[in-house]
Amino acid sequence: MTPRKTLMAQLAEREQQVAAAHTKVAEIEEQARQASAEAERLREALVEAFAADDKAEAEKLTRAVDKAQLHAAEPWRERVDGSKRAANRLQAEVDAWRAEHVRELLDEVSPSAHAAVEAVRTAIAALEEARHQTADRVSALIRGSIDPKAMPSFDQVDSAVRELRRDVGPIPPPLPRWQSVSIPAVDDPDPAVRGPARQAVKDKAGQR
Repeated sequence: MTPRKTLMAQLAEREQQVAAAHTKVAEIEEQARQASAEAERLREALVEAFAADDKAEAEKLTRAVDKAQLHAAEPWRERVDGSKRAANRLQAEVDAWRAEHVRELLDEVSPSAHAAVEAVRTAIAALEEARHQTADRVSALIRGSIDPKAMPSFDQVDSAVRELRRDVGPIPPPLPRWQSVSIPAVDDPDPAVRGPARQAVKDKAGQR
């Protein structure tokens, strides 16, 4: 049995679809640019052929220019606008889906958020351990061989570690306080989410 995809994996797939839609927009824009550039290139070549009084080349280029201009005159602007509209609609659908499942999505990333906090705590503890190990090693190496007044001070290191621990303080996981609250898409603060969600409710109720 194929394991069920996590919601985060489903979100990633949807976001990839949005990215592909935006890539399509860029591709159509580039096709439009190339079509226009090719028509202009051939037109310039035709001018040169007439300048050189090369009738055979001019006849050949005339046919090529006609074909290129037809291609350049295709509804590229409408194609671009249509692909943009499709990408925006897809983005709105993804935003609405994410808002609908925000609680479950946060539940899935919660372990990683808590692990990040634990990693910070571990790093601070490692700094303190490194300070003590270094101090003990240095003290052991120089004990009895130099004037006690020349013993190195670790005050700055200790102060830095204390300040770090103080500044960090109790570390809450990087999760919103409303993690346990699911925001309905129709109430989402993002109008790109709220608008389509409310329209979907109206459509479902048969309203216009």
